[in-house]
Amino acid sequence: MKKIIQLICLLIPIILLQLKVKAQGIKSGSIYTITSKASNKVLNVSNASMANGGNVDIWTDTKSDAERWLVTSVGIDQYTFTNVASGKMLHIANTNPANSVNVNQNNNTIDNTVKWTIPGPVNGFYTIQSSANTGFVLDVNSGGTTDGTNVQLWTGNSGDAQKWSFQLQTVQDAAPTAIIADQVFEAWKVKYNIVNDKGFWGTAEMMEIALDAYEVTAYAKYRDMYDQMYNNFITNHGSDWMSNDYNDDIAWITISCVRSYLLTGNATHLNKGKEQFDKMFARANTHQYGGDGLVWKQGQAGTNSCINGPAMVCCCYLAQATGDNSYYTKAIAIYNWSKLYLFNENTGKVNDNYNGTVGTWSSTYNQGTYLGASVMLYNYTKDPSYLTIANRIAAYTKNDMYQSGVMNNEEGGNDLPGFKGIFMRYARRYMVDCNRADYIPWLHLNAKVAYNDRNTQTIITTQWATRTSEANTCTAFSASTPVSLMINCPKSLILIKDAYRTIESENMDYLKGVVAEPCPEGTYNLGGIQNGYYSAYYNVEFGTKGSASAEFRLSSVASGGTIEIRLGGLTGTLIGTATVTGTGSWSTYATITCKVSNVKGLQNIYLIYKGTGYVANVNHFKFYEDQTTTVQEMGVRGNVKAYPTPTAAQLTVDFGDKEANQITIVDIQGRVLYQDKGNFAGAKTLDISNLNSGVYFLTIYLDGSMPVIKKIVKQYN
Repeated sequence: MKKIIQLICLLIPIILLQLKVKAQGIKSGSIYTITSKASNKVLNVSNASMANGGNVDIWTDTKSDAERWLVTSVGIDQYTFTNVASGKMLHIANTNPANSVNVNQNNNTIDNTVKWTIPGPVNGFYTIQSSANTGFVLDVNSGGTTDGTNVQLWTGNSGDAQKWSFQLQTVQDAAPTAIIADQVFEAWKVKYNIVNDKGFWGTAEMMEIALDAYEVTAYAKYRDMYDQMYNNFITNHGSDWMSNDYNDDIAWITISCVRSYLLTGNATHLNKGKEQFDKMFARANTHQYGGDGLVWKQGQAGTNSCINGPAMVCCCYLAQATGDNSYYTKAIAIYNWSKLYLFNENTGKVNDNYNGTVGTWSSTYNQGTYLGASVMLYNYTKDPSYLTIANRIAAYTKNDMYQSGVMNNEEGGNDLPGFKGIFMRYARRYMVDCNRADYIPWLHLNAKVAYNDRNTQTIITTQWATRTSEANTCTAFSASTPVSLMINCPKSLILIKDAYRTIESENMDYLKGVVAEPCPEGTYNLGGIQNGYYSAYYNVEFGTKGSASAEFRLSSVASGGTIEIRLGGLTGTLIGTATVTGTGSWSTYATITCKVSNVKGLQNIYLIYKGTGYVANVNHFKFYEDQTTTVQEMGVRGNVKAYPTPTAAQLTVDFGDKEANQITIVDIQGRVLYQDKGNFAGAKTLDISNLNSGVYFLTIYLDGSMPVIKKIVKQYN
């Protein structure tokens, strides 16, 4: 009986606490917006800051997570408020409450600076008192009603500026997601009537964002949008663009034309792009400084990275589109000349211009194009020096220009606000082609903050860490950069695909011609597939046992088409061919299989579709492992090793004859659990005893070579 009484005594405070919470109408563990009675605006972390000390103000409700708060009961009438976007708590900036003490966000200080007392509501409104001194309450400065009005402590006076209501919310996804990317794109497209934009190079850049969106999603609406914009561009600027003296402008529209051909097969676009690029190149290649740098503007001395970067990229695309490798020769010549005058290959810093002296300003535009050119030339030549420079350009942009933070500049003038969209395009290519998943968390941070800084029209400016006002007056070009960010940022933290698990066909990295459509079996399939179209899947891990067969889930009204499986490119090694069998209708699906060569390690897979008419609708595919071998280690490249695995505590990484600059360990959800940067050679022992048992991926970033990915198994201690 005594124990029962003791138990009841323990339970009574808990029951009373629950009753108290219920009586107040605030449910602990739930997410709320908190609205000021004076203005009907919500409690907000200014500019969606992720930092300690981020200011708190009021703002129009834009559905941003920076305006949502997780409310947690920590005692009778006492709560903490955790901002959903930042994970930081509503906090008073001084341990001694007083009038005008600022309110901000901070990590949990486990004291009364992050605790708030909320008495029962009066007519549906609450006062929110500082638990450090309940005489001081959450107050909107001077009863202000405009966006950005500061929130502070003030002596309680029962005014409307100190009354708040709570609106229960549901959990929502943070950016980036495919749905959010589509929403941001559509809002921008409609708001600015992008299809009918009449500019030149800015329009060309926005045309490329439509191509990016098609390449990433395979949605026909983006492909069709580009076609509309191309036709309008011809209407607005004619079919010969040489009256424009700015050679970089010509480079950008020709890039979009050639890319359109590579993605859709539209020969009209290729022919126009090639014609105009060749004319521009002939007039710009004046050998002004004893080399192959191109002149930025006709009739003006000097040269700029802003023409040489996109010119190299366009040359690479033209070589791919035409098979004429002399374009690669041109790109290499410009690249080598640029190393003398325009960028520092040792640091990765791309300078702005050369006119006898170097203009040292750097921008995301130039960092992006030189990053793209470095990757494309590495892919063509396999010369590791290009990859080394690409690594340095990417690192300089992330670490030196932005300190791994949110990109929040380049807002001035007509051209500058559109620059970051260019960087994002080539950052995606770098991450995918070079398997650099370590850059994804940085870009996820940018996407998350930028999206939380949107206005009610889902418009975001080029200053991604600055809230977009409701009276936004930024240009379509400025608003295009967050669209490029959302489209081009990988949605997953993991780039590697397991060859032996189902790969959804619409999760391709590159494509030609195919269209993503709703599939009767759920999710999407790739349809509209005709002869010569393809879909490519990069960073597919086959392990060391290797593959034996492949299977495809598809539908087709006729038999006889084929799916060629090639490594590394359209003309890469053929490892297998699947023959399409008619299923009777497009809505009836069947599984077909084929033998494949014993492929091992990390590979880029191209599925090339052959046949007459529409070949097939492909839902998904996978490979089957060769059961005749027993080797367990994944991702072997050279003599780099990691052992023992499984292991309970110590893992040795043997770099063999290689040198490395970074080691990371991620779990199967892509969360980075271990990271070490430095100059590594020989061998290094890692202590992973703190990891839970399970499967992890070890990534070793080698100097001048592709990263090595290894699967490791952690045992119980």
